[in-house]
Amino acid sequence: MTRNRWIQLAAVTIAAAGIAGSTLLVAPINQRRVDLQIVLLTRTGDSMPPKYAVLAAAMGTFRGLAADFLWYRAEKLKQEGKLFEANTTAQWITTLQPRFGQVWVFQSWNMSYNISVITHTAEERWDWVYKGIKLLRDEGIVYNPNNVAIYRQLAWTYFHKVGQRADDMNLYYKIKHAEQWQEMLGASTEGATHEQAVVGFKPIVLAADQYFAFDRPTLQIRDGVLEIIDAIRDHQPDEAHDLEEALSKNLAQFSGEIDRLIARYQQEDPDLAKQLAPIAEHARALVVRSMRDPLTLLYEDAPQTRQVVALLREAGYQIDQQTLRAIGRLLMFDRYVDPRQLVGPSGPFLSDRERQLYQMLLDPQYAQGFAGLVPYLQAKVLLEDYHMDPLRMYDLTVKFGPMDWRHAASHACYWAAVGVEKAGELKHKTKIDVLNTDRQIIHALQMLMHSGSINYNPMTGRFDTVPDPRFIDAYGKALVEANERSLSIDFAGGGNQKSFEQGHENFLLRAILYSYLYGDQEQSQKYYDELRKLYGDKPHNKYSGRYKLTLEDLIVTEIRDDWQMADQVGRPFIEMLLFQSFREGLAVARYDIFQNFLEIARGVEEKLIRERGYANPTAPGGRSRLVNWTSFEQLLGDTYVTYMRSPRYDLLERAQVYANSPSQFRAVAYPRFRETVIEHAAAAGLNADRMFPPPPMPEQDASKGADQTPAQTGEEVDSSTIKRH
Repeated sequence: MTRNRWIQLAAVTIAAAGIAGSTLLVAPINQRRVDLQIVLLTRTGDSMPPKYAVLAAAMGTFRGLAADFLWYRAEKLKQEGKLFEANTTAQWITTLQPRFGQVWVFQSWNMSYNISVITHTAEERWDWVYKGIKLLRDEGIVYNPNNVAIYRQLAWTYFHKVGQRADDMNLYYKIKHAEQWQEMLGASTEGATHEQAVVGFKPIVLAADQYFAFDRPTLQIRDGVLEIIDAIRDHQPDEAHDLEEALSKNLAQFSGEIDRLIARYQQEDPDLAKQLAPIAEHARALVVRSMRDPLTLLYEDAPQTRQVVALLREAGYQIDQQTLRAIGRLLMFDRYVDPRQLVGPSGPFLSDRERQLYQMLLDPQYAQGFAGLVPYLQAKVLLEDYHMDPLRMYDLTVKFGPMDWRHAASHACYWAAVGVEKAGELKHKTKIDVLNTDRQIIHALQMLMHSGSINYNPMTGRFDTVPDPRFIDAYGKALVEANERSLSIDFAGGGNQKSFEQGHENFLLRAILYSYLYGDQEQSQKYYDELRKLYGDKPHNKYSGRYKLTLEDLIVTEIRDDWQMADQVGRPFIEMLLFQSFREGLAVARYDIFQNFLEIARGVEEKLIRERGYANPTAPGGRSRLVNWTSFEQLLGDTYVTYMRSPRYDLLERAQVYANSPSQFRAVAYPRFRETVIEHAAAAGLNADRMFPPPPMPEQDASKGADQTPAQTGEEVDSSTIKRH
């Protein structure tokens, strides 16, 4: 055999071996593509709408070439400023390649950031911003549940576009978002403690567990299993690991797995099997429930709901999001308007059908029916329409603080947290993707610390935010944890540590100020001690000597000198000063202190007006025309009401502030906080009428006076007019 023949034989042998080897790899490669969800299963449609399945089957392998061409064209159209055409092209790409995560991000960004800013009205802008949000939330994530980039973009849009002030119409976005979610979930965190916020949200979680969320173990099952895991982790690590694995499955899989484990433990550990038995029984019952109609189950669990549902349907309402929001809208207006005005024939706000619904809400015979139906509707709408799990929302509230879902930062935190969780499920992930998504949680908590408490009046459209000290600890802990994670990928060789120290020092300063101004001087001193210990010896601080000041002197210095902070925080900073004027001035009848704080607050207000141009409707950039900047007197009255409603402040202190308040404060504000202080007094076993006696009402229509300010009553707010009563 010639030399060439041997070479040919060797080549054929190698080629045959390569073909055989590649054949063996086809199955695992295809499975890997399925696991990563980067392919569409054309035979089954992959549980997707027909448009995706049909187009995938029709075009076959040419889908990739078509998508590449369209992607190039979309980028070119964007560069040419043809944004609507680029958006249409991107829609074609998502149809051709629904597993192409980047195109969902591109299309959402184009809607929320590019197309929105070339429209002409606030309504149009919000429509496009929200379209970008809905695209990712309702489609992109549904078809790419493990794509971290999509979660990160959705969290960023909420945080940056809606939550921050980069867009000159951001206040309109905030108002529309707050309106939507107050109709959905109410204002359950307003004036509530952390514990009350957790308890208030729990009925929605329980409704989700009982009727809809069968793709995971319930809160009751999870907490029961975790309690057992905590008890056995140290001495039975293998069993603890098995139970943790079971919790990661859907409800039906969990039920089967827990039954298998119990059968094994009956031989190995009868006590453990006995502990798990009631959990297994509950899981089996829920699996049976998952195969039945949810509304039928609701009728069995809460028979009073059947009549309410029948009456709603007679009035033209379905059991859906529109009905939930109609109920929420009525309850929202009920807080600000006399019920007689809403249901009366001359009521300016409601249609005849809405008045009929409102009369049902007021009727005591339907109270229990609505009490069962509303959490059912809330759970249904959150899961089916918003693709948000009430259990995850509940967990964030437990872990971080009283999440107000009217705040965009709460949604940024939610979607970033889900992204981090999904990233942890991937076998192949980059550290930078996880870290960047995780940092969004930190930024969202920071925003909630600075502005997490919302004051929203749907009657006037007034929307203000104030710092929420309840998020201080959560943000501080998250900041430290983020620094520990960042050290593992510090590409700058130490830059992360320096950046962390600067950020942490600024955080401690804000925590000191917020804690002090909102009445927790003990917590303020704790943060000041930590600040001195960690950063007191830094050269810039030793030179300035500012951390050698007393706590009170540091607070005064920060208030008077840190105009940058006042500009960043804006009106919430002014409201902090007003809160302190009540607590440090009126509570102890020190009208001079009260007046001093008012003067400082008014000075900050005037500076913001000068530098931001809020008072000038022709200010450059047009920003002022979009800001609902109420008068200082209006803000003073609203802040007074917020203080009186807040359970964070001692009831006796509030009563003393009320007793020492200007007469116009009490007359105008009393109707707005009366029900709240009655509830707080009853819970404490005290007499509200004695602590907060009704003031003589001015000669005016009480329904119109609910939002009037001291200035509108004709009285000036200064120490000479304030009488002790």
